[in-house]
Amino acid sequence: MAPTMLRANWEKAHSSAQGEPPQARCGHVAAAVYNDQVWNEEFVIVHGGINSQREALDDLVVLASGGAWFRPAPSALGPAARAFHCAAAVGRSLYVFGGHVFVRQQSKIHHFGDLWRLDTDSWEWHRVEFSPDAPAPCPRDRASLVALDDSRLLLSGGADAGNRRLDDLWTFSLARGAWEQLSPTGPRPRARCCAALASLGPRVLLFGGDTSGASGDLWSLRLEKKGCSWTPLQLPGAAPSPRRGHAVAALRGQLVFQGGVSEQRGMLGLVSKASHLADVAVLSAGAQGVEWRSVDGGVGDADARTEDQAPSPAAGLSSSFQFPPGREKHTLTALSDGRFFLFGGTDGTATLGDAWWLRFEEAPVVAGGGPRVPSLPSQSSGEEALQQALEQSRMEQQMEQLQAIEASVGNRLLGLPSADKAAPARVTPPPAARGPSPRAPSPPASQPLLAQSATRLAASLAAFPALPAALPAVPLGLSSAFGQLRER
Repeated sequence: MAPTMLRANWEKAHSSAQGEPPQARCGHVAAAVYNDQVWNEEFVIVHGGINSQREALDDLVVLASGGAWFRPAPSALGPAARAFHCAAAVGRSLYVFGGHVFVRQQSKIHHFGDLWRLDTDSWEWHRVEFSPDAPAPCPRDRASLVALDDSRLLLSGGADAGNRRLDDLWTFSLARGAWEQLSPTGPRPRARCCAALASLGPRVLLFGGDTSGASGDLWSLRLEKKGCSWTPLQLPGAAPSPRRGHAVAALRGQLVFQGGVSEQRGMLGLVSKASHLADVAVLSAGAQGVEWRSVDGGVGDADARTEDQAPSPAAGLSSSFQFPPGREKHTLTALSDGRFFLFGGTDGTATLGDAWWLRFEEAPVVAGGGPRVPSLPSQSSGEEALQQALEQSRMEQQMEQLQAIEASVGNRLLGLPSADKAAPARVTPPPAARGPSPRAPSPPASQPLLAQSATRLAASLAAFPALPAALPAVPLGLSSAFGQLRER
């Protein structure tokens, strides 16, 4: 099969849509809801945010997949005006949580911790009630919310009323109407806000965000009945640069990331330059594995458009400008027909109100034009591919741990300073200094690197039966392997 890459095709949405589009805004939420019972239609629902006058909005604007904007008129009160809240669609409903509003009379920001449901059958809002005495997440903004299935929501991170970044995880049972805080085992991501969180099969992936600066790490959350755990991922392909305030959408075994802000830091760690990105990155799970896909027309990090390089939609776009200018605090929404809808945000100087359709197509890679990448994956193969990637990541972590232990053991046995004191990690002493020692057989070339390193360490242990008392701790998963090798 000839190598292919994804080609991003952008089209301005407002030029072809009927009705009045929403006003320019950032910090809003948007989600797709397919209502096949009442309307037989798929909708992109836009709610809230901050307009160009820095006023919080409470309006509800809906785009039908057929191309017409309309404004439902709920008979009852809905969520108060707010921005930087989070939302997720479940069935024919949209759930909205948190956010904040600036109260001018008090000159302070009020944070929300309420949960609302929009019923698209009737276009009515319903506040989701839960016991005030039961555990619940604190009021927050800039958090992430995803639907795990038809019965649960997952809330992650954000920032509290003191602007303290959070790393907590909560699930909300739609059937019981109750929050439950999760306690992941093992390593976990740093506390953050303005991150991208999305489901990929039975797992949830977290990329980037603001951890007191733009981050570029990728994590996988595994949820099981007995608990949950985070795993850091290092995947093949060109990963996007660190960023915050970017948008993400999930569709058919793919996660699509767009835009955000990257940072350059100078002296004292202060941000010297912030660039608003216009690039597109695609994380694809297929039969050949999980990887970052090459995207043509996605602009790319090296060509990231900032507010100085691209015309502002608020001032009017050039007719020759055929992709969205760089931005943050916008939304990207996936529709079932394969399209992605991008709307709003800010370029750092203006609040944006432009809207774009994004489609992908497979394109051949010209000679020397990039790495070989698989074709578009099927959703059914995503879990197996992600499991392979997770296993590879765990093996790499074990390899790094084992090599560090091997170097540390060798140094201590020889009376050398440890590697953290800027000494060479491994030194071979002259034979007279060591005395006779059994020689470990050379492992065959086909033996995995992890086993080779373990074999070398076992030989070192056998050569020096009187070990110093303060040796580095061996990870639990590797200790049994060391014991078996020594017995041989």
